[in-house]
Amino acid sequence: MTLTSGKDFFLPSVRELENIPAANLNVLLSKFFMDVKKKDGGVNEPASTSSFQRSIQRYLKDKNFTLNLFQDMEFGKSREVLLAKEERELVEKHAKGNRPQAARSLTAAEEDLLFETKQFGDHDPEVLQRTLYPLSILVLDLVTNQKN
Repeated sequence: MTLTSGKDFFLPSVRELENIPAANLNVLLSKFFMDVKKKDGGVNEPASTSSFQRSIQRYLKDKNFTLNLFQDMEFGKSREVLLAKEERELVEKHAKGNRPQAARSLTAAEEDLLFETKQFGDHDPEVLQRTLYPLSILVLDLVTNQKN
């Protein structure tokens, strides 16, 4: 397995991973984890990106590389970059307003069903609060406008 190194990152010079000093390898791995994409240009799933890290560690272990990408402080930056990228991708995937998970208004039939099953109503203080909350949002015009 080879990776371009240091100042020659964009030049055709290539070295074996196990021959790159730990500090340089950490920088190269950090850049790799930040920039790696699918062949079609899409973003990798967080598990895919971390599987690259596991594969590289396995390769280095097979080559008797003495340091560990997951444990040694020499590779702290690359771990931080990978973790930050995974967190950002998860936040983007599960962010508010994400169309498949965005909230929607209740239909009249759904609202009627809530009253019929006593999930809405005035028979209990907790149920009354649950009933008034969506109504107060509508009255106070706090409903956000969603893009079409």
